[in-house]
Amino acid sequence: MKTSLFIALSVVIVLIQHFTAYDNTDGPDGRSGLALYTDHLTGCQYVRAPFSGITPRLDAGGKQICGESK
Repeated sequence: MKTSLFIALSVVIVLIQHFTAYDNTDGPDGRSGLALYTDHLTGCQYVRAPFSGITPRLDAGGKQICGESK
């Protein structure tokens, strides 16, 4: 019984941490609601809002943010 409770509690803690992780799309007041995705082939970043498609993530100069390709 104690083992089952420990496992269930551990799973809940891991799920809470997974779904509340902050990324650099979030502001100081909390989660932005945006999800940040990186194309691992090109290194380019994309942003997705709830119930929408993905959009290229742009820098202040209007260029897509892309890191090193692999």
